[in-house]
Amino acid sequence: MWLIRAALRRPITVLVAIIAVALVAAFAVTRMRADIFPDLQMIVTNTYGHTNEAPRFRVIILTSAPVGPAPYEALWDAVANKLRDAGYVKTPKSKSNQKRSGLDHSKRAATSLFYLPAQAADATESFFTFYNDGSGQPLNPEIWLRNVRLETPHEAGSLTSSIQLGDKPALQAAIDKWRATRPGQGNEQFYSLALELKRLGMTDEEIEQALLQEASFGRSPAERRNQIPSIMRSLGRHGRAA
Repeated sequence: MWLIRAALRRPITVLVAIIAVALVAAFAVTRMRADIFPDLQMIVTNTYGHTNEAPRFRVIILTSAPVGPAPYEALWDAVANKLRDAGYVKTPKSKSNQKRSGLDHSKRAATSLFYLPAQAADATESFFTFYNDGSGQPLNPEIWLRNVRLETPHEAGSLTSSIQLGDKPALQAAIDKWRATRPGQGNEQFYSLALELKRLGMTDEEIEQALLQEASFGRSPAERRNQIPSIMRSLGRHGRAA
């Protein structure tokens, strides 16, 4: 992390003192800094695969204190919620005013690994920008965790606003069934969870968010997260057939 230390001119705690958010939409970073998080210090740097035509970069939000795995993921959710509230989502609905955030949900886990900042394949397209204009401060985990609306895997009722009150027990039952999945049945039961959430009336975006949260309860979280795109495509075909 020597590049980050040099930019900050002070040491930081590796990984647990940053929130790394992968974005592929340049306009999202511009709005993120100017309108959504104007009071936060952040670093924006290219990935190796970044090009000017197909931008790919990391946003690193500094925190004022180290955080553990659970608070890290809760803060990650809080950042995602702020982006979604501002109209930036992973998959914008057709004929809506939503914009694509490019947020990489596969990197939500606190155990995610990131390469150190490096030059892009085309070195002339590399960048490393530290937004520290005097008004920005490191994110204060205590304040955010106390005041920001969070959606955690332990709060099934907060996963969606589309579920009717009478169906809340069915939602909890579906989640409990998934979390009790036997070894070797993860693929099938994860898909069954998605089907049940669809039956209960959740929107596709809510289902995807719920699956991303519930993947951490699988025996192979990375496999479950990688399964989500195919599940969402299947649900789309299922909906059209119905």
